[in-house]
Amino acid sequence: MKHALGTVALLLALGAIGVSIYWNSTLSWGSFTEGMVTVQHHAQDARAMERTQRVAQEALDELTGLFGVSPRPFKVEIFSSREDAITWRGSDGWARHFEQVGQTSPSRSVIQVLDDPEVTESLEDTVRHEVAHLVLAWLHPGKIPRWVDEGIATWVRRVAVS
Repeated sequence: MKHALGTVALLLALGAIGVSIYWNSTLSWGSFTEGMVTVQHHAQDARAMERTQRVAQEALDELTGLFGVSPRPFKVEIFSSREDAITWRGSDGWARHFEQVGQTSPSRSVIQVLDDPEVTESLEDTVRHEVAHLVLAWLHPGKIPRWVDEGIATWVRRVAVS
């Protein structure tokens, strides 16, 4: 019992500092890093990872310049379906409630997106939208009203900032 509690405490501590913990090893992951952005895709789709990294880095450069925020490294995790997200994370709150096509965890500097053919939004638009949430959280952590945050992220999703 003592070892089990120690393991749980270690996992929680690693999660708190932004270390991703892959709950289910049935999905293998590929990774691509360039600049400030690391992209991981369980299907190890090199084109999707490179395209996502490029879009995320461009959005990061544009938005940090626009808002005067120092860029920080972050990670984008791509899932091919909601079922894959649930397989990866198990039954925690994130996977059960992953109804959007993307979400951001500013405290962990992680963006999670779906690249699912059944989703109507493009992966690029979703990544730009989520990068906007991340940059806005860096600008004023917890202080931007949700409607402003969502409005700016929606605008960024649809237009090039520069």
